Amino acid sequence: MKQTYCGIPVQSRFFLSPMMAFTIRPFRIQAMEYGAGFCFTEMEHASAIIHSQKTRERLVPTPPEMPCGVQLAGHDTKIFLEALEQVEKHFPLIDLNFGCPSKRILETQCGSWLLKDLPKMKQIISDVAAATDKPVTVKTRIGFDCNQVEEIVKMVGATKAQSLTLHGRTTLQGFGGNADWEAIKAAKQHSPIPIVGNGDIADGKTAREKIEEGFCDFVLIGRRAIGNPGIFSECMQRPAHSKRLQLERFLELARQTQEEIPVVRNGIMAFTKGTPHSSPLREQIGKMHGLEEIVEFVALNPLTA
Repeated sequence: MKQTYCGIPVQSRFFLSPMMAFTIRPFRIQAMEYGAGFCFTEMEHASAIIHSQKTRERLVPTPPEMPCGVQLAGHDTKIFLEALEQVEKHFPLIDLNFGCPSKRILETQCGSWLLKDLPKMKQIISDVAAATDKPVTVKTRIGFDCNQVEEIVKMVGATKAQSLTLHGRTTLQGFGGNADWEAIKAAKQHSPIPIVGNGDIADGKTAREKIEEGFCDFVLIGRRAIGNPGIFSECMQRPAHSKRLQLERFLELARQTQEEIPVVRNGIMAFTKGTPHSSPLREQIGKMHGLEEIVEFVALNPLTA
């Protein structure tokens, strides 16, 4: 039987999380090549989509990264609906971010700030779902400063959202402490829609166990995929490429997609983080401004194992 997510065929139940500055187009394509079942754009503020043609053009997905959902953040229905008009034709799915804990996002009452106002969150979800024929999904946390899973599941389940992604920490935890997978499991037991679990997925074995042991229906992998898209090969129990080959493929895709140099450098730093004696080489790459120069430099230097 073919697997689907919100009615969309997927090759696996392991998804790439949207992450600012990391899940750029070449990285999304690479994750899909290695076995990810679904990916998302970086979180994009609805106002940026409304006011920036460059942002709108950058978001448009290409076939190799599909299926890919667009993730939107905002503070009220009006701004979400205006952004939706600009992007919905390009994507099979619309994901609403109510989970980002960054100070910058919270100051604008976006992201997981809305966990403080569940009625408003419910209204946004309902209005967006009513305005599009595309599946609408929700990504959030288990609560703002305490466990709100029961309330969240009840609220989201009463809308037309087709899936709920839960990161197993509160907003105030940020990324500290441990993800509460028991809270995610409780959500799955009571949710009328699929639950996507997220947080502290260290490797492919852990990801498979979360599904096999009934914690969630799908797994969203975030920080452990940064510089390591091969984690999706692990999820699929396939041989993983070496870090060196993963980096070379990333650069090949960056060249094909004509990615901007600053984000390519950022990706290289992720692939080479923790590699012994790489600091001087990483510093040199940080000063380079041409992709071909970077590609040639990486080919000649042992940046990864």
